[in-house]
Amino acid sequence: MKKVSALVVLFWIGMAALPGCDSCVCPKDRYADVIGLTPSIVKVDAATSGPNYIRGGESIPWSDIAFFNLTYEIRTYSQRNQPDWGMAVYACDCNPPGWSGSSEKLTTLTVRTVFDFDNAHPAGSLLTDIAVLRNYNTGSINSSSIPLADFLAKGPVSYRDMLKFSQLSLTGKPTQKGPFALDITVTLDNGETYTTRTTPIQLF
Repeated sequence: MKKVSALVVLFWIGMAALPGCDSCVCPKDRYADVIGLTPSIVKVDAATSGPNYIRGGESIPWSDIAFFNLTYEIRTYSQRNQPDWGMAVYACDCNPPGWSGSSEKLTTLTVRTVFDFDNAHPAGSLLTDIAVLRNYNTGSINSSSIPLADFLAKGPVSYRDMLKFSQLSLTGKPTQKGPFALDITVTLDNGETYTTRTTPIQLF
């Protein structure tokens, strides 16, 4: 019994000695469930080279828009209620809640213009032919982008690729000045559908 107790003490001493483990506790909610979609319009600030989000009603030229960011809203949960007794701490790398992802897959992503975009795309038209998805891990749209139609043609898209290709760009330029907004709809393989609208802005 003394040997067992000694091993337990040594185990916890070793755990305490690991760098970062005293301040990092792995979240129990390791799984994710998509419950919505929030788009935002992003422009790049030349002074800081960082992203800035365009506010509703703001008046800007089309050239100021860098891309449309697609943020999937999630609910996190766990299939285990028991404590990990330190083993999760040992393997922990300060992962965020929902880090194991979701089994849900994206089957459809549609982009419609709310107002007249150009002669080929009047109000309510699909913009699939000019929509491009970009990998958020790279800053160059030319090196890691894929047309939306090709992205969906591969079949149901995994949750990780949904998050990976979450920057939407349009290859066309609107010929109409005035109000601009997009209606974006995603459908998952479990039948869930989420529709949202980008913040309406004014183009000049």
